[in-house]
Amino acid sequence: MAESTDWTAKHLNSLREMALEERRWRAVEQVLRRLVNRLCAAAMGIEPRLDTQLAGLAESSRRGAAPTSPNSAHATIRCRTS
Repeated sequence: MAESTDWTAKHLNSLREMALEERRWRAVEQVLRRLVNRLCAAAMGIEPRLDTQLAGLAESSRRGAAPTSPNSAHATIRCRTS
């Protein structure tokens, strides 16, 4: 009986820890999304071709869209510096 209670307590403790970690990660994600939006706003107006990409990135961030792989994001942004 004590073994069953011990297992239950460990399981409940693990669930609490997982919930806490999930809240922490959501807070980190929220801060990172704000940072992306602010960086996009700061870079707007520098290069017209880049502005459309930045606007799309900022909109995706505001929508809470799932992140894509860095390689696919990089493939869509083609800007030449002169």
